[in-house]
Amino acid sequence: MKRLIVDMSSLLWQSLLAGKDEEHGTEVEHDGKMVRVNGWQFGQECLMNHLLYVMESLNVSPIDIIFVVEGAYAKQRRKSIYREYKEGRGSRPQLAYDHFGTLKDKVTNTFLNLGSQVVTQDGVEADDIIAYLVNRLKGDKVILTSDGDLATLIKPDAPGSVGLWRGGSLTYDNPYGPFLPRFIPVYKALVGDGQEYKGAAGFGPKAFMNFMVWQGERGLAALEGMILRHEIHDLIDDSLEFKPLQKIIDSAAHVYESYECALLHDEWVDTLRQPLVWKAGMVKPASMIEDSRFHKWAESYPCYGI
Repeated sequence: MKRLIVDMSSLLWQSLLAGKDEEHGTEVEHDGKMVRVNGWQFGQECLMNHLLYVMESLNVSPIDIIFVVEGAYAKQRRKSIYREYKEGRGSRPQLAYDHFGTLKDKVTNTFLNLGSQVVTQDGVEADDIIAYLVNRLKGDKVILTSDGDLATLIKPDAPGSVGLWRGGSLTYDNPYGPFLPRFIPVYKALVGDGQEYKGAAGFGPKAFMNFMVWQGERGLAALEGMILRHEIHDLIDDSLEFKPLQKIIDSAAHVYESYECALLHDEWVDTLRQPLVWKAGMVKPASMIEDSRFHKWAESYPCYGI
């Protein structure tokens, strides 16, 4: 069985920002300048077109789809590790968030009426929920996202393969370079991730690849062990041979924080205090599905009394 796991926030923003909405778009003032906000109607058309293409390409039905919706206070755990986590991201006008919410409700309602499932949990990010699902569901999985961090979960070998639908196609490649996807948290711990967390100051992608040439993936595994044990200071002798290691030593505190932020924490998901919240869809008649392109997955009998 193949499942499509949808990173809902990623898909919604990708659809809302896909172009210029001439029909429903609105110019609003935000942070002292005029910005254009696309309407949910525009986002819905973009999203449905994209999702239909993905479904047909992968030969999956709505009953094979799980939509992962991020809950409240999703960033708080990582903020407790690194205070400035994701604070550098630009804000959007409130109207954009309103359209985002409307679009989310409309898409989830449509697919619940086609038999899909929707899952959420407060206090964790969607990436953590997706990791939890991938690590526990049987069969092959495809994650629909624009987020490269989820490439950590890639597993090309069947049965139980895990791929990403990203950039318009199914891929099993690591977007950060020619190394095993399981080492992406190490890469992020050293290189950082934009405005999300710092990594080691001055240690960029080129230094990481030079380290790979020098020590290979065995060296990455050893370095990961040092990060886990908080023993980066032990690199001091090796820094005489590979000078960029000194930057890692100097930024040890940020490296430890960045590694914890980069990890996908499936152990935070579906706990006694905060269980996963599931909505299980039920296939309804075509008359209840607005978009006729999805009628082939609806029930063919009339639904009286609804």
